[in-house]
Amino acid sequence: MKTGEVVALVGANGSGKSTLLKLMDGLIFPEAASCAHSEGRYLNKAKGQSLCRRIRRRVGIVFQDADVQLFSPTVWDEVIFGPLQLGISRKK
Repeated sequence: MKTGEVVALVGANGSGKSTLLKLMDGLIFPEAASCAHSEGRYLNKAKGQSLCRRIRRRVGIVFQDADVQLFSPTVWDEVIFGPLQLGISRKK
């Protein structure tokens, strides 16, 4: 993609849009092979969380159902969850 370029992923219900995005973000992994890739690297369970963290610094997913997206008891806890998962200290 080029800077400023916008990409839309469209398709019918059940066509695999969400599955593709989850594969690309490392939220799920292929069961049989390393078929999905990001930044020229294959994603699989063996690659571990280090590659997923690199990807998640650049890719974010907002789920359609807000009840699935929000899970912390306070807004502050919800806002700092992502940075904490990336290894950023609570103080920072």
